[in-house]
Amino acid sequence: MLLDILFPKLCIGCKKYGEYICTDCQNKITRHKQICIVCKRISLQGKTHDYCQNYTPLDGVIIATEYKALVKNTLHKIKYNLSYDILSELMNKTLISEKIKSCIQTEELQICTEIPMHAFKENKRGFNQAKLICEWLQKNYSLPHQTLLTKKVQTTPQMQLKRQDRIFNLKDAFQILPTTDIKGKNILLCDDVTTTATTLEEATKILKLSGASKIYG
Repeated sequence: MLLDILFPKLCIGCKKYGEYICTDCQNKITRHKQICIVCKRISLQGKTHDYCQNYTPLDGVIIATEYKALVKNTLHKIKYNLSYDILSELMNKTLISEKIKSCIQTEELQICTEIPMHAFKENKRGFNQAKLICEWLQKNYSLPHQTLLTKKVQTTPQMQLKRQDRIFNLKDAFQILPTTDIKGKNILLCDDVTTTATTLEEATKILKLSGASKIYG
């Protein structure tokens, strides 16, 4: 293609021509085992164990890989250089897409939605990377995408805070969009990075208060 000639793809890891993530670098990405988000023990498709459900509103969390090295650099390029092509390669080559596909089927997920950004921050950046993930899922797996939440206040980025400060930072930050009807729905809630899962949990609380049945992160 002409674009590939004018703007050739370079591997983000080793600068080799041809792909954003070449085969050699792809093989260096550590596949993350699916675990219960509470006790961190192995769990099929990241499902929250029954005895851990008292400690989180999340029914499960699907994890692709650790946020480091190549993956960290790739997400940085997506966020600040807006490349849908890079996102597609990352989704495929971390195998997260196959894990999500399986979860959609077995957990009967009906909608995907994104963790919202505050309007000022999203307008400044030009897009929400979590929303791009939802749009990719809708395009590739026909999982309907619907924006369900808004972020009412600007908050300090979670990664800059200590664990004990993260819950208070997001308290009352999210709200459900008016006229949204999600009663009895099973929802996939997307974000690009999670550490303590506090953001996913706070958004999940709002969705479940609005009638959602099952929420996977």
